[in-house]
Amino acid sequence: MIEQSKTSERIFEANGQWFYRIRGEQNAGPYASRTEAEKALTKFVRKCRGRMQFRLRLPTDKLSGLFTKDHAAA
Repeated sequence: MIEQSKTSERIFEANGQWFYRIRGEQNAGPYASRTEAEKALTKFVRKCRGRMQFRLRLPTDKLSGLFTKDHAAA
C-alpha cells in the first residue's frame, strides 16, 4: 500500500463525493466513500509502478517493434 501521508494529501471530498488527485492537476472519481477512493488510488499507483518497471526492463530499441503487425503475426 502507498504511504498514509501521501494518500491523505491526495484524497479529498467535494459535495459528498470522494476523489483523488493525480499528476497534471487531474482528479479521479467520484467515489461514494473515502475507503473506495483510497482503494482506487492504491490500485492506480500499483498499475503505474508496474508500467514503470516494465519500461525499465526493456531497452527502448526493443520496444519499437513490439506492437507492429509483423511482430504480432510471429
